[in-house]
Amino acid sequence: MKFHIINKQKIFSKTPLKKIILENFCRENGKFFYSIEVTPKEETKIDFTKLKIQPLFVDITWIKNFNLITPIEDAPALKLANEIKSTHVVNSVTCYGLEDHHIEKVLRSELKLKNFTVLRGDYVDSEQKYKFANELIKEIRRRTSSEEVTIFCAGYPNTHNEAVNADEDLQNLKRKVESGVDAILTQVVFSSSKFVDFIKNCRRVGISQDIPIIPGLYIPFNFNELNLMLNIAKVKLDHGIYQSFEQLKDNNEEFKTFSLNFMIKVISEIQETSPEFIRGFHFFTLNNFEMVEKLIEIVNFSEM
Repeated sequence: MKFHIINKQKIFSKTPLKKIILENFCRENGKFFYSIEVTPKEETKIDFTKLKIQPLFVDITWIKNFNLITPIEDAPALKLANEIKSTHVVNSVTCYGLEDHHIEKVLRSELKLKNFTVLRGDYVDSEQKYKFANELIKEIRRRTSSEEVTIFCAGYPNTHNEAVNADEDLQNLKRKVESGVDAILTQVVFSSSKFVDFIKNCRRVGISQDIPIIPGLYIPFNFNELNLMLNIAKVKLDHGIYQSFEQLKDNNEEFKTFSLNFMIKVISEIQETSPEFIRGFHFFTLNNFEMVEKLIEIVNFSEM
């Protein structure tokens, strides 16, 4: 599998990622940052020189079909991680088919991976060792240095589609956090009020304010990609907003302009209404980075 990574010639901070995130969520001297999600597919291309401001980290997705049919050390997700030099790398890992010998190889690989997003994953086998994300989080934390390794987990402002209700979902999240999580990355959210309510509910059930909650956002490139993301994330968009996107589906430039303005508004509303100091935003991309590039040009994160 070939990747085309154009790194920006800049030495990024070697400070542990968890420490940087906590410092930026501090009201006194916190700085805005963003991160992006990338999927290791054939011919994946990332040109970091096109990004006016570099992402704090890149989260690499874990696709079980790719990563468990080869020796784990040759997994596409790990090979892509090795090629990114411009910023911090976070490797997503899912429970499906993962055994202890896989974990040992990942943690002891020459890549010296330091950051993980730990997920249960969409695929579940009754025979797999780790059936829930909190179990895998606990095992990775047991095997690593809590000072050096940063662990993220997923949060669901729209409630996980398999949860009985929102309260059960929040208790599941609390279990994950208590197993050794440093920060929460939310599933894609299109509503500032949904995200703000999610923060309040997380704190209500006892998730510590020392655990930053980073909103996951998506800037649709076209109507087909919007529907693809809604299907992947299993979330629904407000009917009125969905209609606004749909009305522009045949005019690509107007669609992109509306999409950018819509997401800038969501970011602004989160800042204005959040009960906490939100300093980071995570962008899902479907490997299309154009919209993130445009947003970073318009919203100067370094000056916010």
